[in-house]
Amino acid sequence: MRYEELTARPFWSQRERRPSQTSLAEMWLRGYLREGEKPSEEIYREADQLGFTKKPIRTALQRIGVKNKQGNGGAWTWKLEEKGQNHRVSS
Repeated sequence: MRYEELTARPFWSQRERRPSQTSLAEMWLRGYLREGEKPSEEIYREADQLGFTKKPIRTALQRIGVKNKQGNGGAWTWKLEEKGQNHRVSS
Protein backbone atom coordinates (compact mmCIF):
# COMPACT_ATOMS: atom_id res chain seq x y z
CA MET A 1 0.00 0.00 0.00
CA ARG A 2 1.37 3.42 -0.95
CA TYR A 3 1.90 6.22 1.59
CA GLU A 4 -0.85 8.27 -0.07
CA GLU A 5 -3.30 5.38 0.32
CA LEU A 6 -2.41 4.92 3.99
CA THR A 7 -2.99 8.59 4.72
CA ALA A 8 -6.18 8.98 2.67
CA ARG A 9 -9.18 10.27 4.65
CA PRO A 10 -11.40 7.18 4.16
CA PHE A 11 -8.69 4.95 5.66
CA TRP A 12 -8.71 6.92 8.94
CA SER A 13 -11.87 7.98 10.73
CA GLN A 14 -12.83 11.64 11.03
CA ARG A 15 -11.92 11.60 14.74
CA GLU A 16 -8.48 10.04 14.35
CA ARG A 17 -5.42 12.07 13.53
CA ARG A 18 -3.63 10.98 10.42
CA PRO A 19 -0.48 9.11 11.51
CA SER A 20 2.92 10.63 10.85
CA GLN A 21 5.09 9.40 7.99
CA THR A 22 7.41 7.85 10.60
CA SER A 23 4.56 5.92 12.24
CA LEU A 24 3.43 4.64 8.86
CA ALA A 25 7.02 3.72 8.02
CA GLU A 26 7.21 1.71 11.26
CA MET A 27 4.10 -0.26 10.28
CA TRP A 28 5.45 -0.92 6.80
CA LEU A 29 8.95 -1.88 7.98
CA ARG A 30 7.70 -4.37 10.57
CA GLY A 31 5.87 -6.21 7.82
CA TYR A 32 8.66 -5.84 5.28
CA LEU A 33 11.41 -7.07 7.60
CA ARG A 34 9.31 -9.83 9.15
CA GLU A 35 10.52 -12.18 6.40
CA GLY A 36 14.15 -11.67 7.38
CA GLU A 37 17.26 -9.73 6.55
CA LYS A 38 17.11 -7.21 3.66
CA PRO A 39 19.77 -5.04 1.98
CA SER A 40 19.54 -1.39 3.06
CA GLU A 41 19.52 -0.29 -0.60
CA GLU A 42 16.47 -2.48 -1.23
CA ILE A 43 14.67 -1.05 1.80
CA TYR A 44 15.29 2.53 0.69
CA ARG A 45 14.31 1.74 -2.92
CA GLU A 46 11.03 0.06 -1.90
CA ALA A 47 10.28 2.82 0.61
CA ASP A 48 10.86 5.48 -2.05
CA GLN A 49 8.48 3.71 -4.43
CA LEU A 50 5.84 3.79 -1.68
CA GLY A 51 6.33 7.53 -1.14
CA PHE A 52 8.48 7.48 2.01
CA THR A 53 11.54 9.70 2.38
CA LYS A 54 14.80 8.55 4.01
CA LYS A 55 14.49 10.47 7.28
CA PRO A 56 11.30 8.79 8.53
CA ILE A 57 12.60 5.40 7.39
CA ARG A 58 15.80 5.85 9.42
CA THR A 59 13.83 7.04 12.45
CA ALA A 60 11.43 4.10 12.13
CA LEU A 61 14.33 1.65 11.84
CA GLN A 62 15.73 2.94 15.13
CA ARG A 63 12.34 2.87 16.87
CA ILE A 64 11.41 -0.68 15.92
CA GLY A 65 14.85 -2.10 16.67
CA VAL A 66 16.88 -3.13 13.67
CA LYS A 67 20.19 -4.96 13.67
CA ASN A 68 22.54 -4.12 10.86
CA LYS A 69 25.68 -5.68 9.48
CA GLN A 70 28.06 -4.92 6.67
CA GLY A 71 28.71 -7.68 4.17
CA ASN A 72 31.96 -8.60 2.42
CA GLY A 73 31.22 -6.25 -0.48
CA GLY A 74 30.57 -3.35 1.88
CA ALA A 75 26.77 -3.37 1.48
CA TRP A 76 24.66 -3.07 4.64
CA THR A 77 21.82 -5.43 5.51
CA TRP A 78 19.15 -4.89 8.15
CA LYS A 79 16.88 -7.23 10.09
CA LEU A 80 14.48 -6.94 13.00
CA GLU A 81 16.27 -7.38 16.28
CA GLU A 82 15.38 -9.97 18.85
CA LYS A 83 13.74 -8.43 21.94
CA GLY A 84 16.11 -7.38 24.69
CA GLN A 85 19.06 -6.50 22.44
CA ASN A 86 20.49 -3.01 22.01
CA HIS A 87 20.23 -1.52 18.54
CA ARG A 88 22.00 1.00 16.36
CA VAL A 89 21.36 1.72 12.69
CA SER A 90 24.02 2.58 10.10
CA SER A 91 23.56 3.05 6.38
